[in-house]
Amino acid sequence: MNILFWNASIGKICKHTEQHKDRIEASLVELIIENKADIVVLAEYEADLLRVCDLLAVDGYLYKEGKTINPKCRVKLLLKDELSYEYYKDPEYYFIVRIVNVVGYEFLLGGVHFPSKLSPAALEGCRRTADDMVRELQDLEKKVVIIGDFNSNPYEEIMLGFDYFHALPYSEVVRRKNSRISYGIERRIFYNPMWNYINDFSNPHGTYYLDSNASICTGYNILDQVLLSANMIDDLENKSIRIITEVNGETLVNDLNRPDKGKYSDHLPIVFTVKGE
Repeated sequence: MNILFWNASIGKICKHTEQHKDRIEASLVELIIENKADIVVLAEYEADLLRVCDLLAVDGYLYKEGKTINPKCRVKLLLKDELSYEYYKDPEYYFIVRIVNVVGYEFLLGGVHFPSKLSPAALEGCRRTADDMVRELQDLEKKVVIIGDFNSNPYEEIMLGFDYFHALPYSEVVRRKNSRISYGIERRIFYNPMWNYINDFSNPHGTYYLDSNASICTGYNILDQVLLSANMIDDLENKSIRIITEVNGETLVNDLNRPDKGKYSDHLPIVFTVKGE
């Protein structure tokens, strides 16, 4: 079962021409087909998902929109017709949905698009949202995948902190411990395989690029990530996680190897595979 995420950058804030939106739509259709995506999670995608379903159906691929109950939810869901889904929660910045495939394999899927941390107030909003979401996912028996744009790097507080996603870079540690107790409170631990992209030898170096005058600026960022609960680690196909840089023979990065936001999006898509049985 292949799961794809893309912050496509055609939201209400991003002003693009109709030609640009059509290019994103066509690229999304090709991304789904090329990567054989069973589940697609989208951020900043204000275009018509039913039209995407229609375009896929022309080529014989049957998909449906997983409509959220809350119309203000910033994250969208598209999935193959054969998959069943049931929403648990869908506030503005995330959703939690139960996914079941045709052989009865099931897990909870969290889709996120957290607000930017451009101000202390926004950062506090991120903290509250992360805490709220994580509290919904503390049942250690349930398999969980969380994917999306966290607007934080793997090494930042929201991702690593005990009070938040508590997402570590070592699968063996997460598999062995599953949860951790601090000051009498137990919190689940998640595995974050996106740490593997934080090095000078990976290509690309991240999913998003920002050059700013902040005191700490790495340039490349890995804001788009996937987290797995301990009981999902063995279901992850080894080395299946990819940052996608090309679709339909066209590159999604510019000459500087950064996301080509002028032609496509300022974020690169990610995809991975779970065994699904």
